[in-house]
Amino acid sequence: MKSDTSIEIPEAATNSAAADPAFADMRYRDLFWPSRRYEDQCDRIALRALLPPTGGSVVELGAGFGRLANEYTGYEKSVLLDLSGVQLDAARERLRDDPRYDVVEGDIFHLPFPDASFDAVVCIRVIHHFQDPRPAIAEMARVLRPGGTLVLEAANKRNLKAIALYLLHRQRVSPFGRGSVAASNATFLPRSASAGQAGDAGHWQATTDFDHTPADIRTWLEAAGLEPRATRTVSNFRLPLLARHLPVSLLVALERVAQPVLAPLTPGPSIFFKAVRKRA
Repeated sequence: MKSDTSIEIPEAATNSAAADPAFADMRYRDLFWPSRRYEDQCDRIALRALLPPTGGSVVELGAGFGRLANEYTGYEKSVLLDLSGVQLDAARERLRDDPRYDVVEGDIFHLPFPDASFDAVVCIRVIHHFQDPRPAIAEMARVLRPGGTLVLEAANKRNLKAIALYLLHRQRVSPFGRGSVAASNATFLPRSASAGQAGDAGHWQATTDFDHTPADIRTWLEAAGLEPRATRTVSNFRLPLLARHLPVSLLVALERVAQPVLAPLTPGPSIFFKAVRKRA
């Protein structure tokens, strides 16, 4: 049976939190992502492996400028939600009034949708902004229909680099313990003058990031009524040395092989989870 794809889209959503000032301009799109072609392809490999390719409706939370919008063409209706109006204006420009997409400004902690609105929910590169993402995960579960799929990405506290630094006594916090940890700020500096001006105009900086343990994420998913089904370890070859000496196409080919093989070990800096909302 085909699910009902009618979704109540609010004309204006009231936000309970201010948008991160780092996303108040287009440096995230124009400076950060052009230098992250490898990471972009890694995200897409994992998303295609975990998200059902077709369905009635999907919402991406924290969709920004619509980077991943073309991954949802198998859905009858796609909703892109973000807290930044500037990013959403860029998404509208990118999609050029494609009727399959709705763009909504809203707060992930108070989603402006009725219960059980979507067949699938996607949230990528978002919850590392939250020290405690449990209320956001509860909202994801609320708007997901029973039997629907959530694809959730998290920055991985127990990644291979963190383990190596800890064993070499160059990192104080153990990557093996439970609990989230604040990571250093994510800062982008353009590699050439053409990428941006020197000084503040040439930087893209986000607020403090939080790395979460895979075990904690699974616990939070289950507490929200979601059943974890699969994981993907992502951006496994995100090392400056490799980036300098190997072409992106080769790194992506290696990533495609490594993601399912290394998933049980979760060594990558990013972890994707597939979870299904439990039926009553």
